[in-house]
Amino acid sequence: MAETKDQLVGEPDGADAEPAPPGDEEKAGCAEVRRRARGLTHHEAKAGLKEARSRLEGTGSGDRAQGDGAVRATAEVEEWERIVQLLADEAGAYDPAADAYFQGQLAARADHAKDRGDEAAADRHDADGQG
Repeated sequence: MAETKDQLVGEPDGADAEPAPPGDEEKAGCAEVRRRARGLTHHEAKAGLKEARSRLEGTGSGDRAQGDGAVRATAEVEEWERIVQLLADEAGAYDPAADAYFQGQLAARADHAKDRGDEAAADRHDADGQG
């Protein structure tokens, strides 16, 4: 396999690389989607996804999101897609407290905060789904 420029300058090839943690705009976008999705059924969540996709198209960025607004819009679309899929697999309405992926994120953030010695951040609990 040929080496790429990224590999030559020490960038990970993706095999063992951890994804970059989400930025503030991504976190805010996902939190807003979870807040809005609370109590929605699959069909209602699909309408939210459609609206989010329209907003993303309005940023003029397509798949190449740039700037905070486009980054947030992309994160919102991705979170709506995840929630729509979750609701397609499980009957009922969306509840962040029952969302295993989101609860896993909260646990990971708490563990990371404890590892850094940031007990105040680790003690904050996100009961309303706005993590």
